[in-house]
Formats: sequence, C-alpha cells, structure tokens
Amino acid sequence: MTQLRVKVKKRVTVIGSGAYGCALAHLMEEKGNAHVTIWSHSENDCNKINNEHICPILNVPINEDIECTTSLKDAVEDASYIVMATASNFVKSTCENMKDYFDDDNQRIVLATKGMEGDQVLSKVIQDTLGTNSLVYVISGPAHAEQILKNGNTYLDYYGSEKFKNLIESEKTHLYTSDDPIGIQVGGALKNVLSIGVGILEGSGISSNEIAAFKTLGWREIVQLGSCLGASESTFYGLSGLGDLFTTTDSLDSRNKRCGLALAKGESIEEIKAKMAPATIEGLNAIKSALMIADKYGKLCPVIHGIQAAIVNSMDENKKSNKGNDLVKSLVLFR
Repeated sequence: MTQLRVKVKKRVTVIGSGAYGCALAHLMEEKGNAHVTIWSHSENDCNKINNEHICPILNVPINEDIECTTSLKDAVEDASYIVMATASNFVKSTCENMKDYFDDDNQRIVLATKGMEGDQVLSKVIQDTLGTNSLVYVISGPAHAEQILKNGNTYLDYYGSEKFKNLIESEKTHLYTSDDPIGIQVGGALKNVLSIGVGILEGSGISSNEIAAFKTLGWREIVQLGSCLGASESTFYGLSGLGDLFTTTDSLDSRNKRCGLALAKGESIEEIKAKMAPATIEGLNAIKSALMIADKYGKLCPVIHGIQAAIVNSMDENKKSNKGNDLVKSLVLFR
C-alpha cells in the first residue's frame, strides 16, 4: 500500500506589520507553501490582523490564515525564514531584541526593508548585530504594497536560495535572481532620496525637461555611491535600481514623493511626518546615509546635496518659496 506524503509548510515570520510586511505575508500565504506569522510591536495592529484580517495601515483585506503576535520570542523561534520588513531605523534594535531567539544553524534572514544604517547596508548591520556569518537574503524592487494587495503583477530582484524563492514566486510575483546583494540594497534605499526631490520639483511647477535631467544626473550620483560600496553598476539598471526609481518617482503611492510634494506646498517636515504616521518616510533617513558615503569616499553629489538643502530650507520661512528653483540650480554643477 502506497503511503501519501503530507507536504509540511515552511514556517515564515515577517517582522513588521506595516503595509509592505503585510503585502509580503499575503503573497506567501496565498502561494500556499508557507504558514506566515507577522510580528508587530502594536497590540492594535495585531488585533486588526487576527480578528479583522486587514492590513492595519491600508485597511484592505489580507489572507485570513496569517497570524500576528506581539511576542518576538514566539515569532522568531522555529521559523525557517525571518523576513525583515520593519522600518530601516528599527532593523538594528529589532535584531538586538531577537538575538537570543535566533538559530544561526537553522534560520535565514530575508531582508525586505529598503534603507541603510549610516554608511552601511542593512545586511551587514543584521550580520554584525546577530553575530552571524550566514548569508542574508535580499529582496527589492518596484513593489508598492497597495498594488500588491490589489493582486497586481510584481517584479523583484532577489538574492538568496531557491527554496525561499519558491515560497513567494507565483504567476503574479516574479523574482529575478541577482548575485549583487549590495547593489540591490543601495538602489532600493537611495532612490527614495531622489523621489523626495522629484516631489519638490513637481510641486514647484518645474518643467518636465528639468525634472528628467534631475532624475538622470541624480541617478548617476547613486550609481557612483553604490560602486564605492562594492556594488555592480549593472544592478542599478535593473528592477531594484531604475525599476524602483521609476515607480517611486512616478506614483503617488510613494510616501517619499508625497513628502516632496508637501514640502513644495510649504508644509514642514514635522507636519508631513505626523500626517503619514505610523508609516515611515525612508528617504529622510537615506539622504543622511548618501551624504555620509559621499563624504567618506570624497564624491561630489550636487543633486543629493541640493535635496538636503531644500529639506533644510523648508524650515526657514524666508526660503520656502525657492525650493524648486534652488534644486534645479544644483544641475548646473554637472556642466
């Protein structure tokens, strides 16, 4: 008599109950090869996921089989894969808190957060904090959570094993294998800086000719900074590079672009942060990282410096009206 083999689902934990964390959890639970738990620091978010089966930030439905817990110990222990999808400024502290529960021999970290910690890519921060030499898988690309949860097609760059890839890839979700985890991370983090700048320009009524030049020359700076960190230049012309830049600068689903548009209207950074809370405007942290790298390696980055100046000027009542024109002036330094 032939015995039927029961397929055991992999246990996956997603760290972070934000829009992107919920979207990734939904993709994997829908695929059917994994049982997904979300860890959240918020009891309220946890209740919405467990009882209402919705993404707390977007208030849209997610797969009913997804569970949520506020216990980091319960979330991490026994998970085969831990998908890091929290805001970039919480990656290090979260890893510190889960260090006692992490099993370096039997678990793998999958980094989905787009950001940096100072002049370091987050995979290095994770390895240093957890004290592991194991590979940190990386997934990134043009993927707004709102569109994922509307069942739209999603295309991402991916660095990691085929086993995890099989847990998420489907007819709707397409992963393109890369051997450049640094490039994937730098592109995903620093394109948010340009998105804020594009929002400022559009909100200031700057012409499309000038905005196109701004994107092109700004992207040149990002490629240059990524190369300093050991990334392959070709990665920046893939999904996690230009692909992510296109969607972030073109779509109003981008918080970074909406931040720039709001700055152009005269709103302060604090007002914008409060309006978008609890979501994070990642570009505000990423610009500091970009300038640290530029300073460390002696690179001139007039576009990125121009964006930083525009943000600083937003706090000066006498300079608010000139942000768009001042930002365009940064382009002449390329001549």
